[in-house]
Amino acid sequence: MTRRITWRKAGYGQRWGELLTREATTHPAKFPHGPLFRLITFGFEEGWWGRGDLVVDPMAGVGCGGILFSAAGVRWWGLELDPRYHKWGQQSLDGLREANYDLGHPQPELCLGDARDLPMYFDGECDAIVTSPPYAESLHNPGGCRSTVKTGTSHFHDPADSYGGANGQVGRLKWDAYWESMEHIYGQCLEVLKPGGIFVANVRNYCKRGKLVLLSRATGACLQRVGFEPVASIRCMMGGSGSMFRHMNKAKGLPTSDYDHFIVMRST
Repeated sequence: MTRRITWRKAGYGQRWGELLTREATTHPAKFPHGPLFRLITFGFEEGWWGRGDLVVDPMAGVGCGGILFSAAGVRWWGLELDPRYHKWGQQSLDGLREANYDLGHPQPELCLGDARDLPMYFDGECDAIVTSPPYAESLHNPGGCRSTVKTGTSHFHDPADSYGGANGQVGRLKWDAYWESMEHIYGQCLEVLKPGGIFVANVRNYCKRGKLVLLSRATGACLQRVGFEPVASIRCMMGGSGSMFRHMNKAKGLPTSDYDHFIVMRST
């Protein structure tokens, strides 16, 4: 039976600050710092991972997970498809190398590659997988969110900028093709995760053509189709935080999601 948990104070006031390089902060779908920090602490309490365990992120972006997991004494290995995000993420992780050495923290590793071929890059088993997959029909797909609104230093200030410009970017795919690719990726995750290991996906529901897309529910169903067993569904209340699009939609009277979701599964 799935545990349903709500975190009303998920730490959205916490920011990445100097932990990321300036370029890395422009990634459009970073892990939220506060909720990820709380998830890591909660995972220790639940026995999902421990110091010295290995956590993998097959869609690692700019390596945010590696920064917080390594600081908690957990080994972290990430894979990112887009060379630009890989470069920026590696720069952020390199900036922590000396501090990690002095404090005895494991050094996170970020590799360049496609999550659809995960076992080719990662040889062995990991204790847990924690990832933030792209939206279905996401930001620069004509059927997804608009990308022409100016928002200061955000990536949205330049419509020519892209949410992952690499060939094969899953977030650019239409709905059916997206889920076909994600089902394959989640199957690859199941292959490298140890029996009984924990899988966590961080997703957010969003508005499309005036209707709320329940990405959290669809992601949970997809994970169960490939063979994962549900453990918990954690809702992180945003409060006054959240994306620009959330605030715009709320002002227009459109449906909005007030939560980030952690979908927690276990390998069989």
